[in-house]
Amino acid sequence: MGQDPTFDLAVIQIKAKDLPVLPLGDSGATEVGEQVVAIGNPHGFENTVTAGIISAKNRTLQAPGINFQGFLQTDAAINPGNSGGPLIDLNGNVIGINTAIVPYAQGIGFAVPVNMAKQIMDDLIKHGEVRRGWLGVTVQPLTASLVEAYKIPVKEGSIIADVQKGSPAEKFGLRRGDVITAVGDSKIKNSEDVVFAVRNKLAGEKVPFEIYRDGKKMTVEVTLGDMDSIKGARRQSSNPRGGQQSAPQESTQMGVTVVVNSPEFSRQHDLSETGGVVVTKIAQGSQGQRLGLRPGDVILEINRQKINSIADWERMMSAKKGALGLLVSRGGQTLFISVGK
Repeated sequence: MGQDPTFDLAVIQIKAKDLPVLPLGDSGATEVGEQVVAIGNPHGFENTVTAGIISAKNRTLQAPGINFQGFLQTDAAINPGNSGGPLIDLNGNVIGINTAIVPYAQGIGFAVPVNMAKQIMDDLIKHGEVRRGWLGVTVQPLTASLVEAYKIPVKEGSIIADVQKGSPAEKFGLRRGDVITAVGDSKIKNSEDVVFAVRNKLAGEKVPFEIYRDGKKMTVEVTLGDMDSIKGARRQSSNPRGGQQSAPQESTQMGVTVVVNSPEFSRQHDLSETGGVVVTKIAQGSQGQRLGLRPGDVILEINRQKINSIADWERMMSAKKGALGLLVSRGGQTLFISVGK
């Protein structure tokens, strides 16, 4: 009926009656240290039963190009041939599907939690494929200079640099500048963690996001969208080209020369943003160049203050001591750049 190569699972239809079945349990209710039994055919030895405990939950498995979270870890002996066999609690309920071992270690095996398997099964039966979750944000690492510039009370996490219009993130209230520290049960230490955590969820799943906003901790629950629904989507621009305009006023700070991004300037240069100031030149060897600013960047905010004029730009760049946090639009995407002074 369908298969999910990502987790090595499939749903098959068997035309038969009165087959023995195992009840499916609740893997979310399992506890570390709980006793379990693994059944399989290791090395061709049928109906082999091994016992052990749940060693850990929410483990991450990595392989070239793959990083998936949420697995159960067990010390019940799992060997080649066990894959696809059930991991059972002492009440006889299936709580996992054995899937992987660490070949160079003993007593380390992994199973797909049955709650995840049930979600995959439902998608395969209904749609013939698994519909992966989609959030609709661009994230970037939380650096020490960003922590200083924005007075963020945590040192680990990932900051939202952009929220796509019409995305689940926008619909359920995530904002640019929010710092994500957890997605469901998964702690977030870097931007990759956010990508992997969302990718391991299914479309339609309600997921709590632990965030910090303006220094305050809060939780935002998001119902994820369908990743397949945005495949092939393309950005479209309807900005008409304007006529000629007089040379705009320039200002240079820290080797970065900018002009005001007026509606006329934006149309003439096909920029995706209006407002802010546009970088026109970067001096060789300047601090702006070292920090990665580029001609064409649109600087929208400095330390969360909107920049609408040359006066705003000069005031924020000259008066502020310590690190500065710049919100920059580049190629239709926004990102944060921190500037030490």
